[in-house]
Amino acid sequence: MGEAGNEGKQTDTRTPVVGGPAGWGFELPPRWRLERLLGQGGQAEVWLAMDEQLGELVAVKIFHPAVSLAALGRLRREVRLGRSLQHPDLVRIYELIEAGGRLALAMEWLPQGSLAAKLERDGALATDAVVAVAQQVLVALEHLQAHGVVHRDIKPSNLLLDAQGRVKVGDLGLVKVQQDGEHLTQTAMAVGSPGYMSPEQIRGQELTPASDLYSLGVTLFQLLTGQMPFHGTSNFEVAHAHIERPAPDPRRLRFDCPRWLAWFVRRLLEKQPRDRWPDAATARRVLDQRRAVASPRFWRRLAAVSLLTVAAVAAAFVVGRRLLGGQASPLAADVVADGNRLRGLDAQGRTLWSFTCDAPVQEVDRASLFGDGTTQVVACAYRKTGTYVRVEHEPPSEVVVLGLDGRLVSEFRPDAAATAIDRTPIAPPLLVPTAHAVDLLGDGRREILLNCRHRILGTAYLFVFWPRIGRWEMVLAHPGGWLFQVEPVPNSRIPRVHFLAFNGLLASSPVIAELAFAPPGSRARLAFPDANDQGIAGAITPGGSTLSWYTLLEQEAPGSFDTGPGFVLEPDGSSTFSVHGTRYTVDRWGNPSTGPNLGRDLRALRIAVTARTVDLLAVANSGDRTLLPDRERSLTEDAAPLLAERPYRALLALYSGRAHAEIGDLPGGMERLRAGWEATGNDSLGLALGHLQAIAGDLTGAEATLRRNRARGVTPAGHFRTTQLLTRVAIELHDRDTLRDAIADWPAVEPAGAQAELRARADLWWNDLHDEDCEARSFDTAPDGEAIACLARWRLGKTRPTDPDAMADAAKRNPDATMECNLARAMALLALGRTSEAVQATLSVVTYLKPRCAYDFMLYQLLGLARACNAKALLAAGRRDEAAQEAARLLASLRPGLLPAILAGEVVRDAPPQNREGGATLR
Repeated sequence: MGEAGNEGKQTDTRTPVVGGPAGWGFELPPRWRLERLLGQGGQAEVWLAMDEQLGELVAVKIFHPAVSLAALGRLRREVRLGRSLQHPDLVRIYELIEAGGRLALAMEWLPQGSLAAKLERDGALATDAVVAVAQQVLVALEHLQAHGVVHRDIKPSNLLLDAQGRVKVGDLGLVKVQQDGEHLTQTAMAVGSPGYMSPEQIRGQELTPASDLYSLGVTLFQLLTGQMPFHGTSNFEVAHAHIERPAPDPRRLRFDCPRWLAWFVRRLLEKQPRDRWPDAATARRVLDQRRAVASPRFWRRLAAVSLLTVAAVAAAFVVGRRLLGGQASPLAADVVADGNRLRGLDAQGRTLWSFTCDAPVQEVDRASLFGDGTTQVVACAYRKTGTYVRVEHEPPSEVVVLGLDGRLVSEFRPDAAATAIDRTPIAPPLLVPTAHAVDLLGDGRREILLNCRHRILGTAYLFVFWPRIGRWEMVLAHPGGWLFQVEPVPNSRIPRVHFLAFNGLLASSPVIAELAFAPPGSRARLAFPDANDQGIAGAITPGGSTLSWYTLLEQEAPGSFDTGPGFVLEPDGSSTFSVHGTRYTVDRWGNPSTGPNLGRDLRALRIAVTARTVDLLAVANSGDRTLLPDRERSLTEDAAPLLAERPYRALLALYSGRAHAEIGDLPGGMERLRAGWEATGNDSLGLALGHLQAIAGDLTGAEATLRRNRARGVTPAGHFRTTQLLTRVAIELHDRDTLRDAIADWPAVEPAGAQAELRARADLWWNDLHDEDCEARSFDTAPDGEAIACLARWRLGKTRPTDPDAMADAAKRNPDATMECNLARAMALLALGRTSEAVQATLSVVTYLKPRCAYDFMLYQLLGLARACNAKALLAAGRRDEAAQEAARLLASLRPGLLPAILAGEVVRDAPPQNREGGATLR
């Protein structure tokens, strides 16, 4: 029974409970006033109650009077366990109530009820929602399993929804503590719910974390399809099906279920525990990897935002066209930009009309979009800046289409569109739009190709405006890097463009590619319809577009695509471009003219090999170490033609090295990266090698690698990213000279401000803070400045009452520094005496970082600080044993003299003796 949902009939709201079975009469202490019955079962009733002491509503679970003394002992242990396992994704347990020989349990009330009730009320969930449930439940199970606990009863009725719709795992009544094997508050008949039990649970065998994953698989199948995976006329038949019958494919019942999600659910439903993932942490990492690589959720959001944009823009279009077609107005002879305004001028330079944008107008162009002899003005507005400081109210970029009489045809905001698509971006949009009017359909109308790239960081989006229906559509999201030249392919049956770009996620490779997209309402069949299912890291297409081919180029080629004569499409279908006076050509299939594959149609192979190479990380996360060598071997064989090209050898070395680090094989990972770096000279390999050397403790070796990589680097990985990592290594080495050298080489975008942030970070880690460190700001190249400033204030005893809210806002503005902001918020809460919140907040940061730092030293370094802060919070909350144990573990691995080790030492020093009560007051 879901313990805190809204299920159940309403009944008498007086405190005495008289509506249950005979003998259940029970009166709660005056602190709790019962409001209404939420649900009931054979073991207990769940009531909504007002906690008069806290002044908030809680759920109270009142147990049957027949609970034995042994069960009473187990229930007390459940309360202790629930308190010790506090986590944002678990239903909080407040207190065990004993009165008149009866037991009750006060816990968090979740107002939206359970997923079981939602499923019964609304039917199957959207696939995005199912993925979100999987991620949230896996985080909760990961926390339980980290403490040696198996839940044993994962099912929709035990998954409760908070006010924001997030899932929390409830009902710890059947959990099994692995160390001692005792069952807490289990029923006398069966442990678990038959329809959700794993085969080993049905057989009464030893349960492991993989058993909870099976129950989650059943739950996800039901949420996706509205049905259980196995049916029968009795519990016996259902149990037999769980043991003997293969799991059905959810796509047979849910046609829009992505292949990768169906594969994920069926993997959870494997009969043998060894064939599932070993634990929730591994399954969650695979889920995150599949979402990042395959990104079907991203594509659906692309489609959704396109439809939303259609409605908004079409309305503007209809109004604009109606006005243009109405009473004639004077037409401007010229249109000029004047700050945030566009002004239409007559032949004598007098203003006829003006239109005001939110940001300064940077580009104004003319085009005939409708093929009817009229001329339109296309203007792009955005704030130009040389500082790149993150401000609270950044004016959004804007694109407007106007008639020469000043009437609005269409208005589009790329920043808002990008945010609507990806609500967890790697960086805030802050897009710089560039418009290019071209005839994509050959019908005399001109469409607008809108290339929007981040003002400094490597992410971009490509939109198209279709004037005949007034619709803006996204046809490509490219978080891997900027798009440079984008040119339409002439005389094409459906719209196609060739583009030059950079992809930092694919071994920092320049790329040339062909993108095809069907116009709205067209039934044209796109080439390579399964390309999206393959998934290319850093290049994501919505349902109406696809990549025909996507070729990695030599790193020496593209220092900048903005120079030279540009991009030329030859009559034979080949593409020629020049960079710094050097000419490059690829044939119609995307093969470099100087390479070994000229004239071969390897389009599908290029997409498949790129996807499979990145997918090595998902293989590493599968929990089966033996899979990785086999996958590397088969990939090397299948990719043989492409491995004759240096960029693909570099890509394989990069992801193979990271995959080996992911499975704990740091030496093997470093060997692959070093060999690949020496053979190809690829910047990303030198950077990745530096990360692994630092994680392995070879900081001087990492410094040498990074200096060498920076000296010969030709891409952002060799310049900015290497310099960024060098600052972190210098901090860990407590090496002021190396830090000074790295800061001096920081990108010249507001050097004074960004360099101040870098020095503040060093001062924090070296525990040598100054007042100016408390005022650090966030920049595009140093987005954690506000968080560093907040942590500096905490350490200096200058925390402001507004700091927790300020850090929550900073996390929204700086998604590339979310964990730093969350940690800073946690320590501000601690300084303000909100210790339980600080414990949960620091633990959330630790839980997030632990599985993500296998090959990222910057996250690894932050994890050390987060764990030390968690120990401080635990001690302040009075949980001295846990605090002391965590601090002792940390001191054995941290470098002495740095803040994480200093904090751990303070905990060991300040932890009260075992026989004393009360918490500690920590700064």
